[in-house]
Amino acid sequence: NKSSVINNQFGEKKSNARNYLSSYAELALSAYWEGLIPTKISKKSVIAAMKYFQEEKLKLKEMDFYVCPTEKEYQRLLQYSLSHEREMLPHILNPIHLTEKEHIKVFEEAKMKMCHLDTNAVLNDPAWINFFKNISEEVLSF
Repeated sequence: NKSSVINNQFGEKKSNARNYLSSYAELALSAYWEGLIPTKISKKSVIAAMKYFQEEKLKLKEMDFYVCPTEKEYQRLLQYSLSHEREMLPHILNPIHLTEKEHIKVFEEAKMKMCHLDTNAVLNDPAWINFFKNISEEVLSF
C-alpha cells in the first residue's frame, strides 16, 4: 500500500516528518505523496536534485518558499509568551532568573522556527511543476 511505500522509500512517517526534515526532504515527501516522484528514484538523489534546482538553476534560497508570521502576529505571540510566563512562572521574571529583556532575546532567536515551508506554493509554482514533470531527467542530469 502507498503508506508503506512512503515509509520504506523515504524512511519517514508523514505525521512526524516536519519536526526534523530539511526543507528539501519535506518538499520531496510532499511531492511523493502527490505522486510526483517515481518510487524508483532514491530520496538522496531527489533531494540533491531539488537543492541544485532551487539554488543553482532558479537562484533562490532554501527559505524563499517559507511562510512566517507577520510582525504584528509575532508581537502578539511575544506578548502572549511574556504574559503567560508572568502568570505561570512569576518567580522566573525577576533579577535572579531570566529577565524580560532576556526572554525577548531568546524569543527573537527562535523567530525563524515559527516559519514553515509552503509546500503548496512550491508544488504549484510553474518552474517546479516542470521540474517534477521531468524528475527522472533532472535527477539523472545532476
